[in-house]
Amino acid sequence: VHHNFKYILQYASYLSMMGADGMIADLGLSSHHVDAPERGFSFRNDGPLDMRMDGDAGQTAAEFLMGLDALQLQQVLSQYGEIPNAKTLAAALLTARDAGLLTSTAALARVAEENCPVTVKLSKYLAMVFQAIRIAVNGELDNLKKLLEAAERILKPGGILVIISYHSLEDRMVKDFFHRGIVKKDSALTGANEKLWKPLSAKAISPSPLETENNPRARSAKLRAARKLSNKHGVQ
Repeated sequence: VHHNFKYILQYASYLSMMGADGMIADLGLSSHHVDAPERGFSFRNDGPLDMRMDGDAGQTAAEFLMGLDALQLQQVLSQYGEIPNAKTLAAALLTARDAGLLTSTAALARVAEENCPVTVKLSKYLAMVFQAIRIAVNGELDNLKKLLEAAERILKPGGILVIISYHSLEDRMVKDFFHRGIVKKDSALTGANEKLWKPLSAKAISPSPLETENNPRARSAKLRAARKLSNKHGVQ
């Protein structure tokens, strides 16, 4: 199904796939998209400021930035990119935007480079800036939340959920979901707590040195898996 995975519950129900044995989600960008300048995902190639996962839907990054004020942009940069000088960078980006200079990935990278703190490696800083805007444009963390909640209903007891994430914001959300976010009240009468998931490893699984050598883009991948323990919150 060619669609955003936030709709997986609706499609699983429609396609009679409820009570599934397992689900796996790879949250990474397609390498083909990253390497295509016209998609606007990378600071390494100049292209339009797009960044949409679906090029036929939603606002482009340029359109998204046009609708933000300084505080809103600062919050995007801080929350989704964990950028240390988010306030300063937001002001610089809006100055460039208002002057009509923020129209391409090269322009975005240029403003970011001019404001990169001396204590941060430039390539890392650029990646943080592009990540922040991309996450906001595509609503990625909200979509991940919907996916996790859907998995709780789609999987049968004993079913396994596997998530591969590529940055700390995603990994933190998945870890919290498996370990803490899904402890719910079992009964209003007893007040007991019921653990709905059992993580299959104590820590996230990272790629081996050999895999990273063969595929450098895998270096930031983190895999977490958990088994569903109860059908209390699933579809009967």
